[in-house]
Amino acid sequence: EAGNAQAQNDLGVVYLESYPHNYDEAQRWFHRAADQGNADAKYHLGTMHAKGQGVTQDYAAAMKWFRAAADLSSGVATAAIGSAYANGKGVPQDYREALKWFRQGAQTGNAESQYRLGVAFAGGQDFQHNYVEAYKWFALAAAQGHKLAIKARDNLARKLTREQLDDGQRKAAEFA
Repeated sequence: EAGNAQAQNDLGVVYLESYPHNYDEAQRWFHRAADQGNADAKYHLGTMHAKGQGVTQDYAAAMKWFRAAADLSSGVATAAIGSAYANGKGVPQDYREALKWFRQGAQTGNAESQYRLGVAFAGGQDFQHNYVEAYKWFALAAAQGHKLAIKARDNLARKLTREQLDDGQRKAAEFA
């Protein structure tokens, strides 16, 4: 009530994650925090629209909130935007645009973006495979405890030459 945007966002999270969910109260607190420029609250509002939590599912509205959060350097929002482009949710499917957003999120240290960037380099979706670069991003996400990245890093490591593995580890260390 005193106007602390982070506390308002945190209270919104409590209402969102409590059982039973109280989406109306979550939205109320997220909007109050978002009005003060809180990136996390804007991201949460985007997620609520993307999932249809307390509102009609609306990917275009979700993207509006995700972009507003990304404008405030939210790594998790850039991952959400990248996923939207990769899956064609609220925007036309565009792997290059997804890659741009994953790269932006990865640069901020967001583990999900780092993992998704690793997947893109490992899969070669719409561009050339680069297993060393894939390993680098998987390793960075894995270092933050991202479970899928840990598995992907370990699986990829078994396929790399010693030189490639050393190169990937060096690149991850340099980035970190």
